[in-house]
Amino acid sequence: MNQEFFMYRGYPLVRKGNEIYYGYMSEPFVVMMQIVHQQEVNGLKVADKIRVYQMATKEPDPVK
Repeated sequence: MNQEFFMYRGYPLVRKGNEIYYGYMSEPFVVMMQIVHQQEVNGLKVADKIRVYQMATKEPDPVK
């Protein structure tokens, strides 16, 4: 499944529900932005509060 994503400054920007991911999953980290609150402005929902996380893309090694 080959998809084209919206690119911003050379990195993919992908939204799923109230979460926005920025960066390549093949790199060590990506930025995840979580929309906490929205308000309507002229009939359009606009995020006015978000949380920003730096997420590791590598799964932790299982405990031996």
